[in-house]
Amino acid sequence: YAGYDKEAQEGLASMWDRQQADGSFAGGGAGASHWKDTAAPIYALVRQAELSQNWDYFRELYPDAVKAMYYLRNLRDKAIDDGHPTASISYCHAAMATAVSAASDRSLPIRYGR
Repeated sequence: YAGYDKEAQEGLASMWDRQQADGSFAGGGAGASHWKDTAAPIYALVRQAELSQNWDYFRELYPDAVKAMYYLRNLRDKAIDDGHPTASISYCHAAMATAVSAASDRSLPIRYGR
């Protein structure tokens, strides 16, 4: 950011290169089971597009972002179904809501919720 658009774009691409087939992200500080490693790239993708006002990369990665959001949604649903809703679920919900809002502002399709 702030004049480092190329470096910010490279960092974003590096994040998204870690996405797994199930939509999750591995290789973060807390290991493969740490779901926040999935929420962060979604937020970063939206934020970079907002700051640069260039939505091309967002549109390109939109299907991957949806896959990541579905992964988070499934974790949330499993926690609820198992009777273990926690405060951290709200963080998961906030990441999904941010990306859904950005997508809807650009007329991109997404189905959110159970």
